[in-house]
Amino acid sequence: MADFSGKDDSLFVELTRAQMSRRNLLKAAGVLGVAAAVGPALAACGSGGTSASPAASVAASPVKGGRLRLGVIGGSARDVVDLQVAMNSPDNLRGRQLFNTLFEYDHQFKMRPALATEATSNATGDVWTVKLRPGVTFHNGKPLTANDVVWTFRKILDPKFTNVAVDSFKDVNPKGLKAVDDLTVEFTLRRPNGDFLNSLAFIHATIKPEGFDPKNPVGTGPFTYGDFTPGDRSIFPAFKDYWGTGPYVDEVETIDFVDVTAMVNALQGGALDAASDVPAAQVKVIEASGFKSVTSETGKWNYIFWDTAIKPWSDVRVRQAMRLIMDRQQLVDLALEGYGRVGNDMWGIYDPAYPTAVPQRVQDIEQAKSLLKQAGYSDLSFELLTSPVTTGAVEATQVFAEQAKLAGVTVTTKKIDVGTFWGDKYLTWPNGPGWYSARMYLSQARLCEAWNEPHWNDKKWWGLIDEAYATVDETKRNEIIQEAYAIDYDVGAWDIWSWVNAVDACASKVQGLVPDASGIPFNAGYVNELWLG
Repeated sequence: MADFSGKDDSLFVELTRAQMSRRNLLKAAGVLGVAAAVGPALAACGSGGTSASPAASVAASPVKGGRLRLGVIGGSARDVVDLQVAMNSPDNLRGRQLFNTLFEYDHQFKMRPALATEATSNATGDVWTVKLRPGVTFHNGKPLTANDVVWTFRKILDPKFTNVAVDSFKDVNPKGLKAVDDLTVEFTLRRPNGDFLNSLAFIHATIKPEGFDPKNPVGTGPFTYGDFTPGDRSIFPAFKDYWGTGPYVDEVETIDFVDVTAMVNALQGGALDAASDVPAAQVKVIEASGFKSVTSETGKWNYIFWDTAIKPWSDVRVRQAMRLIMDRQQLVDLALEGYGRVGNDMWGIYDPAYPTAVPQRVQDIEQAKSLLKQAGYSDLSFELLTSPVTTGAVEATQVFAEQAKLAGVTVTTKKIDVGTFWGDKYLTWPNGPGWYSARMYLSQARLCEAWNEPHWNDKKWWGLIDEAYATVDETKRNEIIQEAYAIDYDVGAWDIWSWVNAVDACASKVQGLVPDASGIPFNAGYVNELWLG
């Protein structure tokens, strides 16, 4: 058991400000005796190198006041502020401003308390008891209580409420949610879940007040709901009674951009204070103009997916051929300008079960040709959708199209804008680019179940995921996860070609921006840590 009691977590922030990088993960907690511990017993995986550009110096102490203007790639008319139904970077960034989870990850992806101070399980891992932080209030002045947490998770589990968090809590019995007292919640699960703490720290598992009104969203986050135009921008005022660090600025303005160049131009022209996901090619230009940049080596992964429910992608030999066509180092060098590391078709690089000994897949054109011939697609020709959903996505599909020519495959890329890609047809595309921030293996699997772009339905793989979740012993759980990793590597539908180095850029007056392992822009979305010096 670990106790994180105390109203102010500024110590955690100060200790981790020196290092940060976009989405990493921490080691899952196992049940130790009668309790599973959070905290020192959970060792975080290192995020690799992180760096700040010339001038990412931080002022001695935060300065309060002003409006912080942030640029973020993505967004559409479907933008939301509710993290439980969020789908893109602008959604995530706005949601982090308004809401909190029970636990969260710091900039090195070590678990830390948020709205909860303590979590323990019984010996079998099917009953978890969570202690809430005292003194927390919602934006409307209502105190946070156990009843709000019970209401939140019953809502998440309501079949009528479509949300992203539900798959991470499918083991929770709604009738087994109980407020033991004002600050204690008991979760009774249908089966043991040794990874439950990572679920509670899931970015989309935000806590809402009992009777939450989506038209007037109220949370416990560092900013309160203000002006919001989906697909354009939001302006949220600071919450003066926030329980944690900051916020230091009076308000934060978050602006959507569908084009990276337009966002960078806005930064250089003074219309923005900070920009996310800056292309590597523009980093030196930005720095030469007097702006700062912060580079994070992250667990964010870029991929190309194939719809396994339709031909030719339903044939595993065709999918394997696509992987063998890829020259991943060339993709990283050209699409990311070297700001990344090669991927190996398996996510969760910071998970303790990640199979580092598996050989790195390399380009093998002759084997790709052989597989295509066996499948009856020697003259394969297809259209590959692409969209600037993240840095390097469009460039990667274009480079892949050139690489495919070596195997006699004709690939025609079709570019669509981000709003269309994330629009009503999302989850119906036959192929395309994608990305996820860093997560633990099982947490990512649950998210891919919710956003199953390739319609992946391998029964053995999904069975292993369920088995791993239900395994309390960490060593045994990791062995099961490694079996699932083997399937990913051999026949999976997400062709993971890179791990991304993320670059956020800002004006010299912006302080507190540091590297973060998560893959989420601007200190993993904790913009309450930023100020204008």
